[in-house]
This record gives sequence, C-alpha cells and structure tokens, in this order.
Amino acid sequence: MTNNLIRMIQLADEFFETKNDPTQLDITEDVMEQLHSIHPSTMGEIANDDGPIAWSIVIPATRDVKDLFLNRKIGEAELMSMTL
Repeated sequence: MTNNLIRMIQLADEFFETKNDPTQLDITEDVMEQLHSIHPSTMGEIANDDGPIAWSIVIPATRDVKDLFLNRKIGEAELMSMTL
C-alpha cells in the first residue's frame, strides 16, 4: 500500500471516525482489493509530492440499493456488502 493511501485512510478515519461507526465503510486493504476486483476505477486519488489531495471511492449499485442508501435505510458498509 502506498504512503498516500495509508495517509488517506488515516485522514478518513480521523474525520469520519469510521472505526467507531459500523454503518460506515472502514477502508482497509481488503476493502480496497474488493473494490478493485469490481473495477479498477472504483478508487481514485489525486496527490502531489506532499501527499494526498483528494480521494474518491465509487461503489456501483443497482437502483434499488442506491435508493436504500440515499434514503438512509442502509449505510456504506451495507451498501458495499450488497454490491459484492
């Protein structure tokens, strides 16, 4: 795992407290591998020599699953599990 990805995971956890919220997707190496297995473009980053600037994750989903998520009936973690 690159230093930028490690730093982005740390920043996400600090900001979103993903380790303390089971509804959120806790980005780990396993999750990154799962996303990559769906499609290599599910994760993207912009970085410079100083480190990460932006990071995006796209979880492809059916319309029904997307609607559940947007209506707050499921969280990110369940969205991911329903995608796999």
